Amino acid sequence: ADVIRFLKFYTDLSVSEIDHLSHTQDINTLKKRLADETTALAHGRSVLSEIHQSIAQLFEGSDFKVEVKGTDSFGNPILQSVLPIVQISHAALKTGIPVFSLLVQAGLAESNGEARRLIRGKGCRMNDVLVEDENLVILTKDLKDPGIIKLSAGKKRHGLVQAVCS
Repeated sequence: ADVIRFLKFYTDLSVSEIDHLSHTQDINTLKKRLADETTALAHGRSVLSEIHQSIAQLFEGSDFKVEVKGTDSFGNPILQSVLPIVQISHAALKTGIPVFSLLVQAGLAESNGEARRLIRGKGCRMNDVLVEDENLVILTKDLKDPGIIKLSAGKKRHGLVQAVCS
C-alpha cells in the first residue's frame, strides 16, 4: 500500500495512471517504477540507463565487470567496478585470513560473531560459491584475476577484496 501512496506523493504520474498500474503490475515492478520516477525527478532520466546497468550487474546476475585502469607505484592494478573494493595485504593472504575476518574487513559484517552467524546461516559466498565452513582460511590461491575475491553477504550485498603489495 505504501508503494502506491509514494507513487502518488513522489512522482509526476497521474492518479489514474497509478491506479491502472496498481491493478496491472506486481509489487516489485511498482517498486522499480517508483525508484525510476523519483530518480528521474531528482537527477533526470539520462541517469536511468547507467543505474539499470549497475543494478543488473549487482543483483540480477553473478557476472560483474572489473576494469583495470592502469597500475599504481607498487605495480598493483588500479581497479574500477560497480562493487565496492577493499584492499588487503598480499602478504596477509600468503599466511591466510579467516573468511569471517575478511567479511568484517570488507564491511559486509559488523563483527566476527556476525560474520560467523552469516556463514552458519548459509548467507555467505566467496567467488559465487557458498561458504559452509566458518573457519575457512582464505589464501592467495583463492584470488581470481586480477587479484580479487568477490564476497557476498546475502543476495544483495557484495564487495571485492583486492590483494595488494605495498
